[in-house]
Amino acid sequence: MVRVLDPVGIEGRAHVIQHTLTPCGQKRILDAFGGPGYGSDDIDRILVPRGEAVVKKVLHYHNIALNQGLEHIVDALVETYGGAAPTDRGGMVLGTLNTAEAGTQTGILTLVTGSFKAFAATYPKEGGAINEFDWRTFWDTGEGTDSAIEEAAIVTDESTATTSGVSRINNLSVNKGTNDTLQITITWRLGTLAV
Repeated sequence: MVRVLDPVGIEGRAHVIQHTLTPCGQKRILDAFGGPGYGSDDIDRILVPRGEAVVKKVLHYHNIALNQGLEHIVDALVETYGGAAPTDRGGMVLGTLNTAEAGTQTGILTLVTGSFKAFAATYPKEGGAINEFDWRTFWDTGEGTDSAIEEAAIVTDESTATTSGVSRINNLSVNKGTNDTLQITITWRLGTLAV
């Protein structure tokens, strides 16, 4: 995994998992629920037995906290002391433009229409260490489908996907078919813990 510290001391990582349903898994979903979209919001809750959904791709990427992301952190700290609450970010969107991340970007660059998905249950939350913060979104079968997904961003909603971004990852090279699921976890690590 590539680890790069932004100048302000925020390390960004992204973990991407893509699954595809086997023909048996597809049949199970159709039989049980009448179609794709089996209501899962987390990869741990897939309702098909082992072997009926197979891992298609696992990726580890650096990601960047955009300038608006840094502002979001400051606003959240200010709120702790009685200031105005920061604008909530509700989930992630997917996009197709393969352009390197830059702090001055304001969200997704080329939106996959209809790809906004709210964060998974219990996210965002503290990560694996006290200085980490995790955001996770899960796209079910039939959601966010596109053959050339290159980017993802944390945003408020789809209507503001190009202007409300706080974090963006790029160079995903994901072909998400209708029988595929996709889970993206973005972790921000603030500074380094003293030992």
